[in-house]
Amino acid sequence: MNKIKNYMKNNWISLVILAVLFVGLYVVMLNNCLLDFDAGMNFQVSKSLADNGRYATNYMDVDYNASDSLLFDHKIQTGSPIIFPTALLNVIFGVKPMHMQIVLCAVYCVFLFLIYYVVSKRLGRIAGILTTLFFVPYTYFNPFYGYGEVAMGTVMLLTFLVFLYARQNGKFRYYFVTGLLFGIGYLTKTVFMICAPTYFLFLVYDLVKSSNRKHEFKKYLTLVGGFLVPVAIFELYKLISLGGIMQYFSWWYQELACILTESGTADEVGGITGLLSRIVTNIVWYGDMFNMLSLFLIVLMVFPAVYFIYCWKKGKKIDELNICLYFVFMTYMAWWLLIVSGDRLSERRIMIANVFGITNSLLLFGKIVKENFKKSRALYGILTVAAAVIMGFIFVPKCISEYGGIVKSHERKQLIDEAVEFIRSQPENSSYYGSGWWQNPTIAVEANVTMHNIDCEELKPDSYFVEDVYMKVNSDTLNDMRSRYYVETVFENDECVICKISDDRDEKIAKKGDYIRIDAAMNYWGKITVDYGGGNLSKYNYNANIDHISVEAPNTDFPEVTITFDNYKGETTKINSIVYVNDGSNVQLAPSNKSELKVNIINEVGTSTEP
Repeated sequence: MNKIKNYMKNNWISLVILAVLFVGLYVVMLNNCLLDFDAGMNFQVSKSLADNGRYATNYMDVDYNASDSLLFDHKIQTGSPIIFPTALLNVIFGVKPMHMQIVLCAVYCVFLFLIYYVVSKRLGRIAGILTTLFFVPYTYFNPFYGYGEVAMGTVMLLTFLVFLYARQNGKFRYYFVTGLLFGIGYLTKTVFMICAPTYFLFLVYDLVKSSNRKHEFKKYLTLVGGFLVPVAIFELYKLISLGGIMQYFSWWYQELACILTESGTADEVGGITGLLSRIVTNIVWYGDMFNMLSLFLIVLMVFPAVYFIYCWKKGKKIDELNICLYFVFMTYMAWWLLIVSGDRLSERRIMIANVFGITNSLLLFGKIVKENFKKSRALYGILTVAAAVIMGFIFVPKCISEYGGIVKSHERKQLIDEAVEFIRSQPENSSYYGSGWWQNPTIAVEANVTMHNIDCEELKPDSYFVEDVYMKVNSDTLNDMRSRYYVETVFENDECVICKISDDRDEKIAKKGDYIRIDAAMNYWGKITVDYGGGNLSKYNYNANIDHISVEAPNTDFPEVTITFDNYKGETTKINSIVYVNDGSNVQLAPSNKSELKVNIINEVGTSTEP
């Protein structure tokens, strides 16, 4: 307790600055940040735990029983140490977006304090504050968007500190606490295991160096025992929830397949040329993402190794924290440069490596300057300013780009809030649908509704189809809805479209009286676009199971219509007839045009292989 009091007394100015920073960041989160797509999926579990005590999402798929939630969904990316406390907040205060982010915000404050603590202890309080501020624009969107990488990095850094303290005093209980933290980190995100080789390195070193190897080995067995406690508790909970040993092993079989896929280890490399190309691509991508010269990443990898070799030859002691930070950073780099490729290149996947790599190099550089140049004040000042300029050169552009991200986030949050308010204004028994992957988890969580999968559940009365911004960019699902159901747009902004849907499509279109009926046969799949001119067009998905489709026509006169069939590769659509129904009269448009309309029919051999 006295140590804590003395620390607070000696660092009170810095702690006040950090407290103001924490409050400011939380205010920014409340006003601007929202759950992102994957985060919304993660926190469906917290909502499910609060609602019915099940560790599950509502992500129904055609391979699962649509009447049941998906227990321990393999798509969940942030684990129980975040999910359970968030669920408790939902139980106490209700399911709200703000409650989803409180736990991550608190952990983020611990993360920033640990950065300050590590740097200030070795380089002074000013360096600690500046380094902490430096990492804010690189990291704050992660927890405030609802992701778990920063939470995992917090536990990883805390585990290192406790582990090194355990090595200093040799007491078994600290090794046990290290293991507990290790287990909590693993449960937070599986990728936490990337630091396991670092601990194995220390195990080998201690066994080789020690004259009492049995005693040293017992310490690491104690660490493993601590790791097993939280992991075993959660795995037992999982086994009981899944209903038996066979279901449990089946779950793990699927989980391992998902881990291999997501880590990139299942991807083809393409020989030496492909591997070299991947390394170069990933180094350039890394530099672009973090607003750094690609050369800076090379420095982060090479400079510490050169310094460690120098210290070893000179017989100088190497700080064990630097070894921890560097070794886990290099383990990350081995994964990042040699394995990760394609759409798995993501800032949040490599963010913690960036924090550890920069922190490690900064600590080493500061140590070299303090030991060798502090007596020469002029040179010491030059090197200090040079380091500040380099860090500022990286920091300022990132701040500018992230400020734009805050503005965009604020705009998105307002639009999502509008959609959420519309959903809350609808009758309580209304049903909401997405399709396949696009089950709109962000809107579902924020509006506190269950989003069903229209591909594997029957349509219910008062049904709404929700197309969020992700579906707009990545999916053609709403076109498929128009092909299957009567779709009436009832809400729309740049972030979300909400449509009321019913299964009496043809009846309602026929009652309106103005429509084009297309009788055609496709061998596979395709799309139909009907363009009435003046930007008035409609798109519909079409496939071999649909023999005809009725397309609503504008109420106003249109002199020309263009009907385009986007066909599967090597295929054309067999058009039987196209009829324009107007005021009860039927006019044939194809195979021969018997109307006054100018009709353009584009039905070329398809070149696309994408469904």
